[in-house]
Amino acid sequence: MERAPGTQPPLCRSDDDPDAAWGVPMEAYDHKSRGSGLATWPARLTAAPPRLADFGRSKDIFEKDTALQYLLKLCSHPLLVVGEKIPDSLTTILSESFPSTSDVMSELHKLHHSPKLIALQEILEECGIGVDALSSEGAVSVGQHRVLIFAQHKAFLDIIERDLFQTHMKSGKYKRKSKAMGHHVTVINSSNRKREEAIDHLRADDYLVSSDSTRMQEAADSLDYIIDTVPVFHPLELYLSLLKLNGKLILMGAINTPLQFVSPMVMLGRKTITGSFIGSMKETEEMLEFWREKGLKSMIEMVKMDYVNTTLQRLEKNDVRYRFIIDVVGNKLDQ
Repeated sequence: MERAPGTQPPLCRSDDDPDAAWGVPMEAYDHKSRGSGLATWPARLTAAPPRLADFGRSKDIFEKDTALQYLLKLCSHPLLVVGEKIPDSLTTILSESFPSTSDVMSELHKLHHSPKLIALQEILEECGIGVDALSSEGAVSVGQHRVLIFAQHKAFLDIIERDLFQTHMKSGKYKRKSKAMGHHVTVINSSNRKREEAIDHLRADDYLVSSDSTRMQEAADSLDYIIDTVPVFHPLELYLSLLKLNGKLILMGAINTPLQFVSPMVMLGRKTITGSFIGSMKETEEMLEFWREKGLKSMIEMVKMDYVNTTLQRLEKNDVRYRFIIDVVGNKLDQ
């Protein structure tokens, strides 16, 4: 659409009629009076949505599917249904089924509530996994069997790890392939010093040493995102080469020196260099809710005010895992 120089395009003036300007009749949607038709929370979790007919689904089919999903979870483990935070009303009902001196949540974490966990334990033990077997010389022998465990729900993998492996099969070696958000996680560091910590403690899937040119070359074009937390100047080409097409390098470290990279490395792979200090209040609430749902916890060390000078000394030595938190409330600041 051509217009005279110095004039405004259609819809830029308050007196413009959008129907006349574009020739397209428009109908205002009064969301407040008409509403979305969705049930209120928490009933919305199980209530049928109002537009099922638009997708060729009936309310009866929806209710049957919902009931089937409920039964599938219940057959795997009751905690998949009730969750880690049981409502008081349900706690009262469940407590009648357990000894009066026991805790409801502790009871639900016992293996006999999940036939699948008992069967899995038996299969693993038959393979020699998680069983300490002594050789003729008296040393513990390690079985050569390996298993790959899949689960439809990430929460069930959490239960397997906590209630089976960590409680009943402590000698078994395992590695989580499913992270809280379903990503394959790779840790990149300048040395091998933190490899064991990253793999065994933080459950990373892979570990790269940036000075190992062979491994870095093998990992080229393999990552979708890189969260760069290095707070000092460093060339970016090494990390840009690891990104796939349309990959993103996200800077989280505050660097006062101009960054350095070769522009074709960004252009050829349509790669993006971006960064962020902190999210909005809404994004922060979503993040905290995600952590609550997944049972995630921050790895911190709580210290008192009189320990602050020592924390600074430890920070200089990188002796912190992974944040110091000063307990201001627990200190008497008026003394």
